[in-house]
Amino acid sequence: MINTPLSLVTGFLQTLDGFCDLDAQGLRAVAAECPVKSFAPEEYLMRKGEAGDVMYILMDGQVRVPVTDTTGEILSTLLLGPREVVGEMALLTDEPRRADVIAYTAVSALAMEKKQMDHLLHRYPSWANFLTSILVKRIQSVNGFQKIGKYQLLNELGTGSTARVYDGIHQYLGRPVAIKMLNHALVYNDLFRERFETEARIIAGLSHPNIIQVYDTEQMHGTFFIIMEKLPGNDLKKMLKRVKKFPPEEVILILHQVARALEYAHQQGILHRDVKLANCIMTESGQVKLMDFGLSQPRGVSETTHIEGSPEYLAPEIIRGAPPDERSDIYALGIMAFALLTGRSPFYAKSVREVLVNHLNKPVPDIAALVPGIPKKLLTFIQGTLTKDPGQRLAHWPTIFSLLERRGTRKSADQTIPTSPAYHSLVLTCPTASSPLLLDALQQLATRINGLTWSDASQPGAEPDRDSSIKTV
Repeated sequence: MINTPLSLVTGFLQTLDGFCDLDAQGLRAVAAECPVKSFAPEEYLMRKGEAGDVMYILMDGQVRVPVTDTTGEILSTLLLGPREVVGEMALLTDEPRRADVIAYTAVSALAMEKKQMDHLLHRYPSWANFLTSILVKRIQSVNGFQKIGKYQLLNELGTGSTARVYDGIHQYLGRPVAIKMLNHALVYNDLFRERFETEARIIAGLSHPNIIQVYDTEQMHGTFFIIMEKLPGNDLKKMLKRVKKFPPEEVILILHQVARALEYAHQQGILHRDVKLANCIMTESGQVKLMDFGLSQPRGVSETTHIEGSPEYLAPEIIRGAPPDERSDIYALGIMAFALLTGRSPFYAKSVREVLVNHLNKPVPDIAALVPGIPKKLLTFIQGTLTKDPGQRLAHWPTIFSLLERRGTRKSADQTIPTSPAYHSLVLTCPTASSPLLLDALQQLATRINGLTWSDASQPGAEPDRDSSIKTV
């Protein structure tokens, strides 16, 4: 053990992610309670398989970490230096050490025992961000954690304030998945941890083609993971940012699918409570799926002590402190409709407070003036869903779906994929000997009927000139 001045240790901690967020009292407490230990070259800081009772934050020198396969053969060696952390996962998981850690040069390291780490985590939940950053490094390193249960991690898809999402694949089934990891800071926040677990249970219990599917859950590396279906596509917020606004017919198709998802969730007694563009993903085929049930709750559960949700989508009654219900989700769907058509929220403002005031008092902008030629039914839908009084708000699902009808769409609950444009192909078959006569007849027909073209599919590489064609085979 090294007798290191307290001020030196405190100054070192202030340079580390996570620790720099602690107040002065917290930093001094860590510095006073965590001794600095020294290790000679080739001395073991920890051995593979032993119980994990301490982690080390390297202050000076380097350590080597042999990476082995299942037979114990060394595949590669990691070199870690100052400000790197070793041994933290064993403390979090109570599992045996995964690898040896050996001093490569003379090393000095700050030693933190499990009881000290637990004290920090519960007193300063934000400090756990430090652990998340470490785990992310482990996951993304060449020889890092590559598996979450039965799933192989591939790369990071996105990150947010509460969770990170990784690309993955089921090792045995070969099924692509998305893996959502809760940030460690929230594992030690009782409300968010329960919400994350609730989200997994809620989505796992919902089976609908317009709701993202949950396959599995895992608890590893001191945090929670939700294993979900991987969808090729983008969320509607990103798409709107790119295209600026959507045409009314496409908006109707999108709203119809999100409405089906909400109708189903409500039938199961579940309120989503965070319906918004960013929580809806559209696949390459045009299928829309509702995701992120992190704020969901069963109908009738009241949480009036604080307001939750995205300000631009909050219904007036929620802002006033009333408990949410199905009409609150429908109001948010109306906000989505307005944004998709115009490229902006109807109550946008520079401050959150002003946004909330606008929801309460500002009339809905005249969508008919902003979108000339908007279909009358879509106009009625937006006006009805954005009514400020929930008692007067459009909330009758059969009426909603009647307003979101379009030619070519099915009315069944499993309708999710928009129909193709109104072009049709006609395939005619005939004996080979008669093919010249048929082709001649088709040529004559094509010159008489506007928009009708033909192609000979028997010719290699032949393609129709338009989406509508007559083919001979």
